[in-house]
Amino acid sequence: MDYRAFEAAAVEAAVAAGRMARPWAGRPRGLARKASVADLVTDLDREAEELIFRQLRSQFPEHDICGEETGGSIAADFVWHVDPIDGTTNFVHGLPGYCVSVALAERGRPVAGAVYDPTADELFSGRLGGGARANGRPLRVEATADVGEALLGTGIPPVQPAKDFAIRSLVGVAAQARNVRNIGSAALHLAYVAAGRLTGFWEPALHAWDCAAGVLLVREAGGRATDIAGTEWHTGLRGVVGTNGPVHERLLAILAAAGACSG
Repeated sequence: MDYRAFEAAAVEAAVAAGRMARPWAGRPRGLARKASVADLVTDLDREAEELIFRQLRSQFPEHDICGEETGGSIAADFVWHVDPIDGTTNFVHGLPGYCVSVALAERGRPVAGAVYDPTADELFSGRLGGGARANGRPLRVEATADVGEALLGTGIPPVQPAKDFAIRSLVGVAAQARNVRNIGSAALHLAYVAAGRLTGFWEPALHAWDCAAGVLLVREAGGRATDIAGTEWHTGLRGVVGTNGPVHERLLAILAAAGACSG
């Protein structure tokens, strides 16, 4: 199957939503909490998601759509997974490090997607078998096989018990890696792995809307994506480990040493 039309639709929707949200960064409307004090949502999250849903439904009425703010059906063979503002905390505080993530999965496997960073006006996109790009430039993961030379990314979930595991794993990884970064957006972290800016990224308790586009980018740039237990990533899993490939097994072993991951 040719996935070009799906990639183009993901790009169009992500860019439109990102450009709508950008003027409101640092002065969000309708700020509210979700599961915890650290789990935020704004009116812009909802409005951006509605915009994306409208665009996708008009082009692919036979597909299901599932978004972070409004949920949705995931029964069809083709399901769009949408995070209208990934990195809402950064967005609320006026920090860079938020983006729009839109991905199409075919029976659980990401096949097309886009991650758009409005602050940098940087668009990452890809499709199955078609490679990954940033503003049109081909992406490739970095080559290092030594965790000691790796710059890794992670995130801290807002709720327990995943938060405890994330902190334990951070201590274990930081002791062995060159360094660790927390940018505040899972989708951007994974895009940066695809671009060779990070060697890898891990975070527990993520949903498909957080990861699907980024997983596609990593794989199409020559990397690998699994869950924290090492199962090859699909939309039915929670959490993600995305790397350049050569450091993957070592990173999984460090995470396993941090103990069981719940959530």
